[in-house]
This record gives sequence, C-alpha cells and structure tokens, in this order.
Amino acid sequence: MKEVIVIVDNTDACQQRVEIAASYASKMGAHLTGLFVTPDIMFPRYVSEGIVAEARKQHDKEFGLRVENARQVFDKVAERVESGADLLAVQGDFSEVVTGHSRCADLLVMGQAMTGQGEVANQEAPDKIILRSGRPVLVVPYIKCNVQVPKRVMVAWDGSREATRALHDALPLLEQADQVEVVNVTEAKSKAAHYADMELLLIQLERHGVTATSCQIEKTKLSTGNLLLNHIVDSGASLLVTGAYGHTRLREIVMGGVSQEVLEHCSIPVLMSR
Repeated sequence: MKEVIVIVDNTDACQQRVEIAASYASKMGAHLTGLFVTPDIMFPRYVSEGIVAEARKQHDKEFGLRVENARQVFDKVAERVESGADLLAVQGDFSEVVTGHSRCADLLVMGQAMTGQGEVANQEAPDKIILRSGRPVLVVPYIKCNVQVPKRVMVAWDGSREATRALHDALPLLEQADQVEVVNVTEAKSKAAHYADMELLLIQLERHGVTATSCQIEKTKLSTGNLLLNHIVDSGASLLVTGAYGHTRLREIVMGGVSQEVLEHCSIPVLMSR
C-alpha cells in the first residue's frame, strides 16, 4: 500500500477521518493525499457576462477560504506521515472527481453520507463511489471510534466474488492485526461460492501470515445486516471488511439491504470493495 486518499471537507467529522487515514498511511509507509472537492457553478445562458464574472469571483474566494480551513485540519494531522502528505483542491462533480482519483490510489477513505449540510460536506453516499471506483473504500463513521490501525478485524464471508475482492484488498491490514475473525451468516449464493470453503480460506490466510478464526452466525428474524452489526459489538472489532453486495438492477437497489444497512449504521470503519 503506497497511496492513501482521504476526502477532506469542512465538517466536524473531517478530523477523525484524516486521523484514521494518516494512521493507516503511516503504518503502511504510504503517501497521504487529502482531496478537497467543490462543485463548479453553472449559469443559464441568459445571465449576463458581468453577473457571471462577479459570481465566479465570489465563488472562487469562498472556495479558497474553505480550502484553507480544511488545510489547517489536514496539515496538523498529516505532518506525522513520514512518507509525505499533500492536499489537493479540485472543482468539479464530487462523484466523478473522487472516483477518478481513487483509481490512482491503493485506498480511499471517506465518511458516511451527510445530509442537510450542502456544500460544506459536498458528499454523496459512498455507495456510488464504491460501485464505480474499482478500489477498496474505507468508510469512516461520524461517531468517535478508534483512529489507529485496527488490532481486531471482522471479515464478512460468503464465498462470493465481492467478499473475495474485499478480503484480498484488506490483506495488508489483516497482516497487521492481532485478531481476525471470519464470519458467515448466509448460505453460498452460487456453486462456486459453495466451494470457497471457510477452512480453505483460513489456510490461505495462514499462508499470508494471518491466523484467523471462523464463526457461523445463526440466521434469525433479524436482517443479515443487523446480525453483522450486532456481532461487531459482541466481538469488539474495530474494522469490518465486507464486499459490496448487489444485483444488476437500478442503482437504488444495486447495493442491496446488507450493504446499505452496514454503510448507514456501522459504528466502526468499514472497508468495502466490489
């Protein structure tokens, strides 16, 4: 892991997010890039050039102030990253900018979706980035959590392609952990997934120097997402690794109930890939 990107903004949640990203980058010997994104302003054609020019001037001034506020938070934390850290400010569509930059990194760190804060947060729900990025995304909750590289990691496993991608993307972090627990709630959804046996997985992890335990969570009336969330509390895990599960229909239902529940309600960072 050589490049970590963290989304930087003017929200109260930003500092914890940067602290986590800096901790991961320091532990892995990676460079840290803070990415601050603000949208372009668009005007109808009938608006006069004078009004447009004045509005852009004001927009650029406010953009500069927001960047400097974010830089103060970022620089204070990022100075501990020995491999180097930089803040990059970009104007454009948030989803497009973040997705593109994430494809040139080993890990993207962003927060849970914030509503009602407008351009201050300037974030869409992270599921859209996860679906398009092709890179692992670490989603940090707003509530206070452990900012150090996790010692207890919980991996959600069902033998699927998505779970496989997430687990192998997380290997650098699993190798740093003291305790790794691989949990399963649902039955395999395909023949191939059925043959991705838990014991075979534990052997593979052992070959990477990761000693893991397995746990089969009994299915109840609770949703799979809630069962995973409850087990996080019981296990004391400080990181959840899971695939972004879904189907091939509209984006509103692509992520599926499990992924949405985890992204919206998890109280610890979630590393998710697809």
